Amino acid sequence: METRRHRRNLIIALILVLVVAVAGSCVGVWYYTQQNSYAKQLELADKYYAAQDYDNAIIYYQKAIQKDSSRSEGYIGLVNVYEARGNTVMALTMAQMGFTNTGSARLELMVTKFTELTMQTEETEAEQVVYETEETDETAEETQEDEKTASSSTKAQTTAGTGRVLSSTTGSGVYGATVTFYSGTNTSGTPVASSKTNSSGKYDVSLERGSYTAVVECSGYVTETFSCYVGSGKSSPSDNFVITPELQEGEIRIVLEWNSEPRDLDSYLSGTLDSGARISVNYTSKTATYGGEVVAELDVDDTTGYGPETTTIYDINGVYTFSVVDYYDTGTMGRYGATVKVYLSGESSPHTIEIPSSVTQNWTVCKIDHGELTIINSGDTSGGASSEAVTEETQETESEETKGSEETESEETESSEESDDAQADDGSYEGERGDYIPG
Repeated sequence: METRRHRRNLIIALILVLVVAVAGSCVGVWYYTQQNSYAKQLELADKYYAAQDYDNAIIYYQKAIQKDSSRSEGYIGLVNVYEARGNTVMALTMAQMGFTNTGSARLELMVTKFTELTMQTEETEAEQVVYETEETDETAEETQEDEKTASSSTKAQTTAGTGRVLSSTTGSGVYGATVTFYSGTNTSGTPVASSKTNSSGKYDVSLERGSYTAVVECSGYVTETFSCYVGSGKSSPSDNFVITPELQEGEIRIVLEWNSEPRDLDSYLSGTLDSGARISVNYTSKTATYGGEVVAELDVDDTTGYGPETTTIYDINGVYTFSVVDYYDTGTMGRYGATVKVYLSGESSPHTIEIPSSVTQNWTVCKIDHGELTIINSGDTSGGASSEAVTEETQETESEETKGSEETESEETESSEESDDAQADDGSYEGERGDYIPG
C-alpha cells in the first residue's frame, strides 16, 4: 500500500515538472517573439529617436522594416531621423523606398517634400561644382607637365606592365582581348607594345616609364581607350581596364569605377516609367521588373574597392536618375576619385563623368530621359567624416550603421489617382546583399 502511494506521488511530481517545463518554454517563446516583433523594434527605435540617439534609432527602424517591409512606420521613422540629421538626400531615399514598398500616402508627400529640397540644394551648389571641376582640370594639366619634366630628366627604364581586362557586366576577366599601348595621347602612331589577355584576362607588356594611352579591343565588346602612367612597374589593380559588352538596341549601361578607397561605393538608379510605375535598382533590389519584363538591373555590385559596379537599363521609355553613395560614409569620395561611364546604344564611345573633388558622400551623376543623357555631376560638399580625419584604421573600425544615401530624380509628383494606379501596377524587385538596408 505504501509502495503504491509512493509511486503515485512520484508520477504526480513528474507530471508537475513536465507541466512547469512546458509552461516555461511557452513563456520563453512568447517573450522572444515579443522582444523581436515588429512592434517591439519600432518601440525601441522611437525611444532612441526621442533621445536623439540616431545611430541606434536607424538600426531598430531597419529591424522593424526587416520584420515587415509592407508597413510604413519604419520608413517614416528613418525619414525623420535623416531629416533631424540634416541629410535631406538620405531622407528622400528612404521616402522613395518606403513609398515603393508600401504605397503610403504620407510617404508620397515626403517624397515630394524632399525632392524639392534636393533640387534647391543642387541649384545652390551648381556654380561651386563648376569652379571645382575647372580647378581640378588645371591641376591635372600641371601634373602632366611635371610628369613630362620628370620623364625627360630620368634615364629611360623598361618595366613590366601587368594588369587585367575585366568585363563590366560580370567583373571577371575577358579572354582574348588585345591591349595596345601608344606613347602619350597619339593613338594614330606606331604602338610601343601590345598583348593579348589569357583566360583570366591578364596581359603582360614591357614599357618604359612614362604616360601612355591603352586601346582595348575584343570581339563582342565596345572598343575603349584608357590613359595610364607607368612608374615603378609594380602591378596594381589600377592597371586593370574595364570594358563593356556591345549593347543591344534600346539598352543603356552605366559603369562605376573608383580607387582602393572608399572601400565600397554603391550605385542607385531610380526612375518613373511612362506607365507611371516607379522603379528602384540598388544593392538591396538588384532587379526591377514591370509587366513581367526586366526594366533595369544591377549586373555587378563590388564591395572591396575599384569596381566595376554596373547597372543596365533595358527599357528607355522612362525618366531615370543615377546616383552614387559611399556605404561607409567616409566623406572622401571626391578626394579619392570616381568615374562613371554611360554607354548609349548606337554610340561608339561612352560618356565619361568624373566626380568633382568637393563631393563628400552623395554624388548625383546624371539623368536619362527616354534615352537622352543629361549630366548633372553634383553632390553634397559636407557630411561624412572630414578628409583629414579619415585613415585606413578609422575606416576599418567605423560604425557599420545604415548604408549611405542616394541622390535621386527630381520630377513633378503625379496626382494621387495616377499614383495609386501606378502603385498597383508597380514592378517587383529581387536580389539582396548580406548587409540589410530598407528598400
